[in-house]
Amino acid sequence: MITERKEASTCEMKAPWTDPGLRELLALAALAALGCGLALAQGEFFFGAIFAAASALIIVEALRRFR
Repeated sequence: MITERKEASTCEMKAPWTDPGLRELLALAALAALGCGLALAQGEFFFGAIFAAASALIIVEALRRFR
C-alpha cells in the first residue's frame, strides 16, 4: 500500500529589514561603531578595540540572521 503525502510549503518570503530582531542588531552595531569612533577620537585605544570587537560580533550575528 503506497500512500501519497503532499506537504504544503509554509515558507514566506518577506523583506529582511521587516524583522525587528535584525533591525535591533543593526542599530546595536551602529551604536557600537559610534562608541568605537568616539573612543578612538579620545585616544582610548583599549576601549576602541572593545567597541570594534563588539561591533564585529554584532555584524556577524546580523549576517547569520539575514540568511
